[in-house]
Order: sequence, then structure tokens, then C-alpha cells
Amino acid sequence: MCYQCKEETKAQEQKILKRRVGEEEKPKTGRASTADECPAGMLELHLHGETSQYLGPLLALGVLPITIFDDMCLRDLYGDLANDLQDHRKICQVLQQQQQQQRKEEAMASGSDEANVESWLLGCGVLWNSSNEDISIARLLLMRMFSPKEDGVIRKFAAEIFGCLNPRVTLPLLTYHLAHAVRHLSSLRARACLFAICTALMVRGGDALLHPWIGLIQRLTMRILLWPLASGGESGRDPQKEAHAAMDLFAVIIRIEAMVAHAKAKTAQVEYAHKSEGSPEDPNTKADSTEERRGMQNGVLETILDYVTGLSSVPPFTGALTEAVDPPMQVDSPPTPSLRQGSPPCSVAAETAEALITEESFSLDIRRWFVGVVVNACEKAEENSRPMFAARLVPHLLHSIQTCEAAVVREHCLLMVVAAGYNLKAQSLLPFAEDLMDVAMSRMVSRKSSEERMQATRLLGVLLSGEEQILCKILPKLLKARQALQSILEMNPSPMLRDLCEQLLACLS
Repeated sequence: MCYQCKEETKAQEQKILKRRVGEEEKPKTGRASTADECPAGMLELHLHGETSQYLGPLLALGVLPITIFDDMCLRDLYGDLANDLQDHRKICQVLQQQQQQQRKEEAMASGSDEANVESWLLGCGVLWNSSNEDISIARLLLMRMFSPKEDGVIRKFAAEIFGCLNPRVTLPLLTYHLAHAVRHLSSLRARACLFAICTALMVRGGDALLHPWIGLIQRLTMRILLWPLASGGESGRDPQKEAHAAMDLFAVIIRIEAMVAHAKAKTAQVEYAHKSEGSPEDPNTKADSTEERRGMQNGVLETILDYVTGLSSVPPFTGALTEAVDPPMQVDSPPTPSLRQGSPPCSVAAETAEALITEESFSLDIRRWFVGVVVNACEKAEENSRPMFAARLVPHLLHSIQTCEAAVVREHCLLMVVAAGYNLKAQSLLPFAEDLMDVAMSRMVSRKSSEERMQATRLLGVLLSGEEQILCKILPKLLKARQALQSILEMNPSPMLRDLCEQLLACLS
């Protein structure tokens, strides 16, 4: 570690632990805190001891290479978790035995849904309280992630390191704890799980995205996204933070999908180059490319766009949780987690949210949230995957703007197009520059929605402020753009829209 990094780390440690000392040892008499009372040397010594206890082990894990965490045979790191969780066939066998035993004892009718879901999620009996004697680094990281007594920075750091571990071990455990957080409306546990899953996706990429439990994670995340609808003004709870964390996770999934698609396209180009040189043709290549196109059509981005644009009336990721598990993981129809009978009282809020998603006003809120997800993904998309991202996003939005009759849907699509144009840059948008210009000019003169005119004018501004390649593409249409701007000024627009039009006209003069 370089000297500068060491100094920054030391400063962060002291900042965290000064806050801990100030909170835990603050005198009741209203005098100065411990940090003010102690001599400088004593305080530094105290902070050094606290650092070793609370943050030192996490910092040591944080500097290790990711490849070290791939070895699932490290007992100190994973304990018995790796042996139990990596064998899906063993999970299915244990599930069959459990269900047969439940049928014999007629426990399905009397047992709680929560116990059934736990046995289904982690069929090997690797639950949170099943093997307390098995102490491993992974288990200790989980304890720090979920401990309300830990400092928020330490909880976040522990979640980040846990997300860097092998996804074959961590994702099943995170799925179980995320389901627990959904059932009990546990804000702290939900945020920790979502952050760890985001880290796993960013670090592990396709290995985490293609994990069998990722579909179940998406549906659990959708239930967390619905928490603000069912909060009902509960005191002491602010579900907006968890909802934003859920939106961040969906945005990360979209970005990783684009990265995986870019990697597959690059691999296909290399294979095609080898074929051109006379290499023997692989008979499985055609089938693989067909499967890739089919998977691209069913990605998270396409699912969200279908709902936002009105092609699908049912919000995505809201079905039964068991439907999200891949077929190899299902055994004799595992029990569907119910939020009605046998569930804790706090689960009523989740049930209320599921009932409200069909109402028009709440449906509009959900669509706005997913628009925010797409905008977030556009803002943070990796540079090498932007062309693939634009190829999946822009044509879908252009078609919806031109064909959809609902003004609200067109406004949402224009907002996403503006975000794409501003963040994805010239090389990604060059194939669509002319179409974007046509859509902007046609929607600018719309008399049905002032917000639609505003977003279309912003799109024109994004194109005009683009790079030289974009300007060369739209150069023949600049005269029509000037006429469209003058038409808006004649409609008595809002002050903000008028100022924007006048600025664009000045640029075109």
C-alpha cells in the first residue's frame, strides 16, 4: 500500500473512532467529550487500540486479491458453508427429504410459512442459527453487516468485503437474509444485503449475474421497492432509503447485463475472425448466438422498458417467489411464501403494497421509479459497454415515443432518451442521431403536454451540444430545428422553456 493510501486510511480510521469515543464516553455532566479531555498521546493510543479491534481485520481483507476468495476449500474463510451451498443437487435431495418428512407429520398445514421458506431457500440446513459452532470469516462478516451496534461505515465495509467473496457461497446466504428482511421489514438488514449484492455483481460480473438465485433476488428487491407504498406514515421508519437501494441494485444489474453482452459480442467477433481464416466451424456457435439473443430480449432492461412503455400492464418481478428459481432448483413445488396466514404482523405492509400495485396512481409511481433506475444506469454505465447499452435502450424508446398515445409514457421515454444522450456519448448514439433529431423536432411542437415539449427541447439541446460526429449527422436538419424552436415561442410557453428555447436559438444563429 502506498504512503498516501496509508495516510488516507489512517485519517478515516481516526475519524470513525473519534465519533465512537464521543458517543460512547460522552460525560453526563455536559463537560467536554473524551476527545477534548484526554491528552493527545493517550487519545492516539486509545484510538490505535480501537482501530485494531474494529477496523484492522476488515482493512486486511480489503487489500487481498479477489482470486484468493475463489478457493472454496479455505475453511477459515468459508467454514462448512462452501461444502453445503455449492452442490445444488445436494440441496434438492435435502429438500425432498424435508418435504417427505413434512407430509408424514402433516406439518405443512400447521407449520409457519416462514419456516418453510427458510428450509426451501437453504435446504442443507445452513441457516443463520443452525451451526453457531462453525466460526468462519464469512459468518463474522455477516454478523458485522447486520449488527446495529456497529458504526455505519464498518457495516458498509463488511458488506462490501462479503460481496467480494465467492458468489456460489455468498448469494444463497444473502438471498436468505434478504427474504428475512422482507418478511420483517428490517431496514438495516435489507440495505446491507442490497449493498453486498451490488458489490458481488460489480466485482464478479457475469458469474454473479448468472447465478441460479438472481431471479429470486430480483423479486425480493421488488418487494423492498414497494415499501414506500405501504408505509402509511409509520413512525420511526423511512422506507425511501431502502427503495433507493433497491433501485440502485436494478441499475447495477442493467449495467452488468450490458457488460456481459459486450463481452459476448467481442468474443463472437474473434470467433468470426478465426472462421474467416479457415478454422473449422463449431456446430454449437449458431445455437449459442440464438440463446444469447433470446436472453437479451428477456433481460431486466427489456422487462422494465416493457412496463414503463405500457407493453406490459403487470409490474415486473412481482410474481410468486418460487417462480424466480430456475427449474433445477425446484423440487416437488417448493412452498410459496405467503404474506397472509402465519406471517408476522409487519408483513401486512408488504401485502398491502402488493394489492396497491394494480391501482393507477401507484402504478404511475412504480413507473417513475423504474425511469429513475434506467437514468441511474445511463449515468454510471461503463464506457466499453455503452454502445451495447444504447443499442438495447434507444430503439425501444424511439418506437414507444412515436407509437404510444399516452402523453405520460412519452414524457417518461423522452426523459430516458435525454439521459442516454447526455451520458452515453457520441460513439454510442451516432447510429441513432438522425432518428433522435426527428423525434425531438416532432415532439417539440406538441400541444398536448408542456412537459413533453420541455423534454423534447432538452433532447435537442443535448444533440446540439454533442461531439462533432453527432453535429455532422444532424447538420441537414438544423434549419427545421430553428423553425421548431420559433414555433414553441409562439405558444406562450413556461418561463423555463422560453429561456431554453432562446438559448438554443442563440446557438443556431
